[in-house]
Order: sequence, then C-alpha cells, then structure tokens
Amino acid sequence: MSLTGIGAVAAAQQEEVQVTDQRSSGIQSEKALRKGAESRSVTVRYDDLKLDVKAGSQTLYSRLETASRTVCAPEEPRSLAMRREWSTCYANALDDAVADTGVGSVLALHQQRTGRTPKRLLVSGF
Repeated sequence: MSLTGIGAVAAAQQEEVQVTDQRSSGIQSEKALRKGAESRSVTVRYDDLKLDVKAGSQTLYSRLETASRTVCAPEEPRSLAMRREWSTCYANALDDAVADTGVGSVLALHQQRTGRTPKRLLVSGF
C-alpha cells in the first residue's frame, strides 16, 4: 500500500491539525472519567512548512510527536498499567494526527518509523 499520494488536495488546503488525548475514547480509566478528567488537545500549525520536501515532512512529524506526548502527559507514569495507558494514548493520538494531516510523505514517514498505518486509513480503504 502506497501512502505517498494520499490527501494531496487536503494537505494543500489544510494548515493545522488537532492532536487529541485519546484516553477519552475508552482508553482512559473509568475512575479518571468519574473524577471529571478532561480530554486535552493541542493545535499543530504547519502553514510555515514546505511539505513537498523531506525536511518539511520531518519537521511536521516531529511536531506531531511532541503534541502527542503533551496531550498524553504525564509521560513517565509510575505503574505498569499507567505506562500501558500512556503508550496506547500516545500511539493513538499520533496515528490519528498523522492521518488527519492527509500528507502522504508524513504518512509514509510514520509507517516507516512505527510500522503502523493509522486505523482511520485502514477503515476508509486506503
């Protein structure tokens, strides 16, 4: 499956992507939800990047990684269960943010670095 051509039109029109804490979609513990834990999100702007060059795609991917770490903080949970929850949150937030960009070169970079294709793309038939 080639990801390089996906979303070329969408990428040309889009200048930002929302990276969201994925624990709110069932990963977060019931106890935290009962306490009123809120989902966090970070807006990642990339209108300053040239996404048709490798350095631009790498910079956007780095910004998405940082935003994913931020929304899933704290990064260094103390228990094994919390570490698993953080890892799942981070992976899902990054997958979704990468898919939301619609930038083929960023999708390819993500697949190369993680070995994952974002689930949204698999479901939509890409």
